[in-house]
Formats: sequence, C-alpha cells, structure tokens
Amino acid sequence: MESLQIARILAAAIWADGTVHPKKEAEAFRRYLERARDLTRDAKLATMALLDKRPDVDLTEATRDLSDEARRRVIDEVQYALAIDGSVSVEEEAWLKRLRAQLLV
Repeated sequence: MESLQIARILAAAIWADGTVHPKKEAEAFRRYLERARDLTRDAKLATMALLDKRPDVDLTEATRDLSDEARRRVIDEVQYALAIDGSVSVEEEAWLKRLRAQLLV
C-alpha cells in the first residue's frame, strides 16, 4: 500500500510549517487520495484524518520500502502540495530537503 505511505509523508510535509491551508493544501491532499488506486473509499476517508493534527512520521521508516516510481512520485506530490498556497516556508523547504536526502539513500 504505497499510497498510504505516500499519504503519511505528504501529510507530514503539509504540516511542516505548523499549519494546513484549509483549502489549498487540504485540497491537494484530497486530490492525491482520489488518485490512489490501492486504497479503498473507507481507507481514503480515514486517511483524511492525517490533516487533523501533525502526524509523527519517521522518514527513514516511511520511505524504506517505497519503489523507485513511488520515490519519484512522492517528491512530485510534496513539491506540488507545498507550493499550492503560493509560498513555501523555510520549514517546508527544510522538510523537503530532508525528504530528498532520505530518498537518495
């Protein structure tokens, strides 16, 4: 279930600056879940709860079993979600940098 792993990473990235833009970032997250073919409707609804509070995500653990394709996809999804509100904060940029470093291991 790579989509769930990616969703956890995406939610953590969105929360990197301490807030979730209720329309833009939350909508980007919803759109990602809509495209996730390996999650059931109920799983998608439950996964939306990741936006209710900052998820505790260990990047080493979260990225360990991702396929090469999923590693590329997670970077694209995170970059899109972080930029959608019109600005990428210092905290978000630092989080993205840590993610990239982890995925290159």
